Amino acid sequence: MKNEKIQIENNEGLRKKVFSRNFLEKTVVLMVLIVLIIVFASGSEYFFSANNFLSIGMTICVIGLISIGQTMCLVTRGFDMSVGMVAALGGVIFAEMVLMGVPVPLAVIIGLSYGALAGLINGLCVALLKMNAFIVTFVWLQIYRGIIYIITGGMPVSIAGNKAFAFLGTYKVFDIIPLPVVILIVFYVVFSLSLKYTPFGRKLYCVGGNPDAAIICGISVKKTQIQAYVITSTLAALGGILFTSRVSAMQPTIGETYALDSIAATILGGTALTGGKGTIMGALLGVVIIGVIQNGLIMMNVNAYYQYIATGAIMFVAVLLHMDK
Repeated sequence: MKNEKIQIENNEGLRKKVFSRNFLEKTVVLMVLIVLIIVFASGSEYFFSANNFLSIGMTICVIGLISIGQTMCLVTRGFDMSVGMVAALGGVIFAEMVLMGVPVPLAVIIGLSYGALAGLINGLCVALLKMNAFIVTFVWLQIYRGIIYIITGGMPVSIAGNKAFAFLGTYKVFDIIPLPVVILIVFYVVFSLSLKYTPFGRKLYCVGGNPDAAIICGISVKKTQIQAYVITSTLAALGGILFTSRVSAMQPTIGETYALDSIAATILGGTALTGGKGTIMGALLGVVIIGVIQNGLIMMNVNAYYQYIATGAIMFVAVLLHMDK
């Protein structure tokens, strides 16, 4: 009885310690966001406005969707470096289908199907072939980049004048909120609830937290990992489709930094590189911080190249903040 009491007290102490640290991490991240808003608002009179915040929402739409999937991969101890090129190729395939006369809704489905296939390939390589997640997804990143350049010749291809094509990226709900922002919010709510309250979400955390225990509990670790990669790449393709629709052009160079941006956002939002820990809403907070920094630097007429330094600094601080003590 005495030993059991001691064990209970130790577990309770550990639970309080973890809760306290998680609360501290989220508080620090939220304070960083508030400080950034204050700094940029003082540096530009146009920063703190509804139109600019909607602009930030449009800017973070693609990286926001990707970060949902990246969170799932990281929670399961995975990694996906190919998401940027998956997004770019998803947009290219969508645009090519429309140029070939395929109806826009069917073109969207084809683009998303490509994303699901790309995720399936990643998942099979990682889960079944036991290949290193970083290496295999980086390899596919290069392959997809080559395919994009072959299709486009490395140059943007305009698709102006097609209203149906531009609908997803330009339509405004109530003539105020851009449809991509609405889609982003809906997906964050749905996946946040899914990870928190459904068996699928619990499987993700269990697989990432303790794969051996997951197997004992009857959870298919391989199936869960594959599902995470499929969802990640499908969301990346959706992001690419929305971006392509918004600019009405195939952009072969988009997505170059999406992988690192999404990883920075998810880590900043509390997702652990060691797996088993992370939330979708935490990732959203990280995405917003990155979007605010990029937008704020532009509003203050700071050279765009400094955004790379800012993103790198964010990743450094995020990893430092979540280091095990």
